[in-house]
Amino acid sequence: MSKLVLPLFTSGAAGEPAFASGKIGWGAWYLPNTRKLYVNAAPKYNRYWFPPVDSVLLYLNLTYPLLKQLVVRKAISEALDRKKLNVLAESGYEPPANPTLLSSAMRPKRGRLTTICRTRT
Repeated sequence: MSKLVLPLFTSGAAGEPAFASGKIGWGAWYLPNTRKLYVNAAPKYNRYWFPPVDSVLLYLNLTYPLLKQLVVRKAISEALDRKKLNVLAESGYEPPANPTLLSSAMRPKRGRLTTICRTRT
């Protein structure tokens, strides 16, 4: 490979036609219907992977007096249906957000951790 080109788009929607037409082969933004728009164009070559560390966050503007109150922020957090948001807003590609930002995919497996410890001792 002589060079690496990183195309920039103003939005994910602006990049979709480039993916669909095969003009670009990789990107890092939300692409709905990834299988339909990208993989199906060249199933032998095109693949996708979503790392389990990309939590989508809801940021609240704490300059608003109401949102400065912890009890209000807790109520908003409790009211969110994270599973439904995951399906509707992220097409289920990533695990639902967790308040700790640690997804289940990031937690070490008990057996694996034990194995790693045994091999190092």
